[in-house]
Amino acid sequence: MIRLTGPLLATLVLVSGGLGLAQAPQPIPEYVSGPYNVDPDWPRPISPDLTWGRTPAVFAESPDRVFVMQSGLVPWTWKRTESDIGGFVPQVRAANIATHCEASQVPDGTCEKTGQLMVEQRTGSPVLGGRWDHVLMIVNAAGEIVESWDQHNHLFTHPHSIAINPYDPERHVWVVDDDSEQIFKFTRGGRLVMTIGEFRVPGSDRTHLGGPSGITWLPNGDFYVTDGYKNSRVVKFAADGTYLMEFGSRGTGPGQFRTPHGLAIDARGRLYIADRSNDRIQVFDANGTFLQEWPNIGMPNYVAISADQQHAWVADGRNNKILKYDLAGNLLDAWGTFGFGPGQIWCVHSFSTDSAGNFYTAEVFSGRAQKFRPKPGVDPARLVGPLLVNQLR
Repeated sequence: MIRLTGPLLATLVLVSGGLGLAQAPQPIPEYVSGPYNVDPDWPRPISPDLTWGRTPAVFAESPDRVFVMQSGLVPWTWKRTESDIGGFVPQVRAANIATHCEASQVPDGTCEKTGQLMVEQRTGSPVLGGRWDHVLMIVNAAGEIVESWDQHNHLFTHPHSIAINPYDPERHVWVVDDDSEQIFKFTRGGRLVMTIGEFRVPGSDRTHLGGPSGITWLPNGDFYVTDGYKNSRVVKFAADGTYLMEFGSRGTGPGQFRTPHGLAIDARGRLYIADRSNDRIQVFDANGTFLQEWPNIGMPNYVAISADQQHAWVADGRNNKILKYDLAGNLLDAWGTFGFGPGQIWCVHSFSTDSAGNFYTAEVFSGRAQKFRPKPGVDPARLVGPLLVNQLR
């Protein structure tokens, strides 16, 4: 999740076409989208007048069942303005500015004062016409929204990540919300069965969280959480939600964090922590002992381990790149181009892959999810490929 200190308008040159309009699939140059072509019609528009707000999370259970989370719907008239450059180059307001009235970046009392659920962070100005719905959606292979869990909208104020425990045969769905200060566990059908933390009550003890951001699991069901926006720690819980241990403190040294933003675990039990504000990945053993640092990564938002246990893939939010590393921390490949056009990326916050080889991004600044298909004849080594977290049992 990226938070801005004030309004941001970014001038972006589109690759083709307009914003939110259906377009025919077409090849994208190598320098734009690397080894992939984008599917510009995935997902389908929700409304001709509304578009997605901040989009932090995507998880592909299968090619025909892709979970996407976003922070409400915003009007196109709010998100897009015309520039003074002959009306040709659009100015796009960062979707991250629009948020729930109870989010921590909004002045206290905004909900009561404005009577609006969708407001602008910092100022609390209402996003007129914005709607706090379609926060958690399921999209099929054709881009159609087949489910929207709107019965749970009241639980969320700033959703951050969504995933399924790959070792869980029942495929429970887990949601981390950093401003609700909670983690939610749902059945595959959407019934809430577990909550960790207390709604809008931050804390650093065994029963409270302070800005949780990411989650990953061990084969026995125990799980780790990066508790990173208000706290600077990693917390381990038992499968039933019982607190087990924690490690980390705020700082820049080994084993310290500044916004631990997400994490992944490999088959040897090594934890890879996206230490975002320190611009690095830190590696620990399962007990929290520091092992290694991978420095000079621009605002790592997300990290995932390949299913073959050979590589780590990282979303670089500052340089708008997808990075490939070996597990010793050596950079092997990078691709991605900043922008708002199809196939360009603007602050990838999470990503996922499916069994058909498709690659999905969730972007908080552009406010969208994208689906990428491998280019014909591409070198397989350049593809993100199967990820350990997506290898559902």
